[in-house]
Amino acid sequence: MTWKFFYDNCKEKENEEVRISKTQKSCDHFYKGFYFIVATVWGYIVMKDSNFLPRSLLGKGDLSHVHDNYPVVEWPQGLKTYYLATMGYHLHMLLHHMMDHVRHDYMEMMLHHIVTMFLYGFSYILNMTLGGAVVMYLHDIADIFT
Repeated sequence: MTWKFFYDNCKEKENEEVRISKTQKSCDHFYKGFYFIVATVWGYIVMKDSNFLPRSLLGKGDLSHVHDNYPVVEWPQGLKTYYLATMGYHLHMLLHHMMDHVRHDYMEMMLHHIVTMFLYGFSYILNMTLGGAVVMYLHDIADIFT
């Protein structure tokens, strides 16, 4: 259904290969936008009542609380699922990028995906997940518009 909508409304009518490419790109961006809206709302619901989500991100706490009781960090309910699910999305994007055709920004995006996975992985391993979750939430908000 989405494919047909974007295909029918694509401005490119002369070159079928370009039309298909633009349709695929439009579908990809539509679903990514939907994912980031859902991830942002989910992250907000999970962290809204925590003591570490700052008021500037519509929370009730302060970012200085991300290290409270470190290294024994108490996860708010649902945060681990949110954390691992969004990490899974970025792992999927890394693997998808490695198997996709090479574009002009291939290396930059590969570096982006690798750095993202390192940040997720090391914040999880080092139990710095509260600060990591705030950073993920902030990036999810920004990615809606990109």
